[in-house]
Amino acid sequence: MLERDPRERGAVSGCAEALGLDTASAARIYGRLTASSLLVSNGSDIEVRLDLLRQAAQDLDEINPVVRRLDDYPHLTALFSHGRLTSIPVEYEHLRSLALFLASYFTDGVSYKEPAVNHVVRQVHEDFSALRRMMVDVGVMTRDRSGVYTLSEQGDEPLVSAT
Repeated sequence: MLERDPRERGAVSGCAEALGLDTASAARIYGRLTASSLLVSNGSDIEVRLDLLRQAAQDLDEINPVVRRLDDYPHLTALFSHGRLTSIPVEYEHLRSLALFLASYFTDGVSYKEPAVNHVVRQVHEDFSALRRMMVDVGVMTRDRSGVYTLSEQGDEPLVSAT
C-alpha cells in the first residue's frame, strides 16, 4: 500500500490486485491492520506502525519458553531468532552444545518414543529428524532398536563454551 501513489493508497482493490488477493480478503486484512493500529490511515496518508510490531515481538520473546530457556545457553542465542533455530552449526563443539540445549527438554532416566522426541524438538526447528539424529550422533541421547530414546550419561557433561 505504501508503494502506491498517495492518491491511490486507499484503493483496496488495487492493493488486492498487487497482492494477488480478492478485494474482500484485502479489505478484511486492511481492517484488521487498522483495528490493531498497525496501520494508521489519515486520508491518503498511511503510516505503518513498525514500532508496535517490534514491541509485540519483544513481548512474545519474553514469554516464549524457548527464548527463556536460552538464557541458560547464551552462547547459542546467535543460532536462534524469536525462539526458532535459524542456523545449525557445523563445528562439533557447537553441535554438542546445541544437542545439550535440546536435551534440557528431556528428563534423565525417562524413555521417550520417537513421536515424543519429535514433538519436543519441533518446538525449536522444523527439521526435527535431523536434530533428533544429531543428539544421538553427538552422544547426548541413545536410541535402542525399538526406537526408544533416553538421555545418555554423557549428556551430563558441562557445556562447551561457543566462544
